Amino acid sequence: MPKLFTLTQRLALCAAFTDEGARFIDIGTDHGYLPIWLLKTGKINEAIAADIGKGPLSSAKENAEKYGAKLTSILSDGFKNIDGNSFDTAAIAGMGGELISKIISEAPFEIDSNKTLILQPMTAAPELREFLYSNGFTVLREEAVVDMGKVYSVMKVKKTENPENISEITLYMGKIEPNSKDSREYALKVIKGIENKMIGLRHSGDSENIEKSEKIIREIKDLYLND
Repeated sequence: MPKLFTLTQRLALCAAFTDEGARFIDIGTDHGYLPIWLLKTGKINEAIAADIGKGPLSSAKENAEKYGAKLTSILSDGFKNIDGNSFDTAAIAGMGGELISKIISEAPFEIDSNKTLILQPMTAAPELREFLYSNGFTVLREEAVVDMGKVYSVMKVKKTENPENISEITLYMGKIEPNSKDSREYALKVIKGIENKMIGLRHSGDSENIEKSEKIIREIKDLYLND
């Protein structure tokens, strides 16, 4: 049996967010590394790897055999071919925030308070957070992570009876704590994104949203960039 691989930093954070003994599914599993690692380290006892593509799913199966992991694989577009009773924790990682929102909204069963979502958007994190809070979800925990020179966030999310109202800065920075690991790098990325959008606002003469964007940048700098 080959030595177990090391997860990338972003997948390692997803693994850290996974509860011991979770009944786990990885949506868009690609090579199956996350569920295989969780199984082989004993953090979970059962896992499903799901992917829309036959190629990635075949790769996940091959890796499960290679490392001796008992992994169930299902060809599925998001949750569409998944039994809602087969898991209590779902990871959706390595895709855009808008696609993650679509996958959640198109689930053929209710994602209720008994299920935990571990989300790692590559892009459009503010749009994902807006979708989550607008649909009764709350981000319980969120951390930033630098992986291969790029910075991302990982969110642990649940449906709640009384979802909180979030501020504009939370929309951009989520629940990432100031002075936490990689929070500064994440703040710099967010500011750069807002500044890029402001170029278009200036061309259109949208002074109201320019002022709003400048205010958000100031708040992010005050909270995350002042040592």
